Amino acid sequence: RRQRQMCIRDSLSPITEFTKATKVAVCNNGLTDISALSGMTQITNLDVSENELTDISVLSTLPQLQILSIAGNQISDISSLKGLVELQSLVMSRNSISDISAVSEMTKLEKLDVSHNKVQDISAVSGLTSLRSLNIAYNNVTDLTPLANLKNVTHLSIIGNDIAMTDENINALKSMTSLISLTVDPSIPENDIQKLKKALPDCMVFNEFN
Repeated sequence: RRQRQMCIRDSLSPITEFTKATKVAVCNNGLTDISALSGMTQITNLDVSENELTDISVLSTLPQLQILSIAGNQISDISSLKGLVELQSLVMSRNSISDISAVSEMTKLEKLDVSHNKVQDISAVSGLTSLRSLNIAYNNVTDLTPLANLKNVTHLSIIGNDIAMTDENINALKSMTSLISLTVDPSIPENDIQKLKKALPDCMVFNEFN
């Protein structure tokens, strides 16, 4: 009996033999093509991180996915992920993504990592009320107001963005009533750190100097 968890190295060509695989890891293989995954409807956990992928359109054929990592590739277009509404965890860090509108209907997401990309507009996450962990570090974000409805997020990282601690941004963070860990940029002035700590008395605020 074939084991249903598999880790492939070097090539995706053998994958068609594992039609019942539920967990597939093809990380760190230098892959540029994952089209062999097409129609593998048993996979719920997929890791294609640390490759050389630019095209992930095949993932639109895997609507059953619950856990997905595409981190550490050369991806700029994630529109093919739009229909993956069963996702509970999505890691897209270290790519070239600027548009994350494809995540807007992923209401089952509990973990979202879009760190180290080119994201400016995070309004797509505003309705993802199941989120518990959100990492938007090292992007081009300036406006945190879309986060105000995320009442279940406990861990948030916003380090590496040019975010001013305006009343609007602080009020958005204050509305995140479950927040217990906030990582901010070390360039934020100390008086703003104190404003944050006052607004978020039950949250640990971390920066380089803590």
